[in-house]
Amino acid sequence: MATILYSHTSAPGPSCIRRVGRKYAIAAAAAILLYAGPAAAQTHPPDKYPGPHCGLPEFEVLPQAEDAKTPDKMKANLYDYEVRQYNREVEAYGLCIRRYIAKANGDAQRIQSQAAEEAKRITDNANASVAVIRSQIRKAAANARKISNTPATALVGK
Repeated sequence: MATILYSHTSAPGPSCIRRVGRKYAIAAAAAILLYAGPAAAQTHPPDKYPGPHCGLPEFEVLPQAEDAKTPDKMKANLYDYEVRQYNREVEAYGLCIRRYIAKANGDAQRIQSQAAEEAKRITDNANASVAVIRSQIRKAAANARKISNTPATALVGK
């Protein structure tokens, strides 16, 4: 059961309860999201999501292709090989980046979905707690009115 604290200058009337109840609900939601939310909703701290581990394509010129003694036909074949190798690296890089982006988007959607579910659960719990508190306040106020309308002489003989 939640404890509501009142300031000594404010009476526990409905407007005070709304202020305190709302503050309590917001504080509880913030505390849960700050402490439980990140651990439950994600596997990486917010500022530590890993970047892609895709090797950048490199166009490497083979030493034989730069050797003046290498025949032109062989140089052309080496150049063609280098271009094909570079194109394969570009294709592998593109595939790796697309997979990284798809996984990162999936992680972001999962985290957002979990956060939304957690926020709804927190809101529902806070609203239920506030409803219980308001019910207790109505009962206490009714008792206070009843007692304040009962003269002391009516209580003497009991």
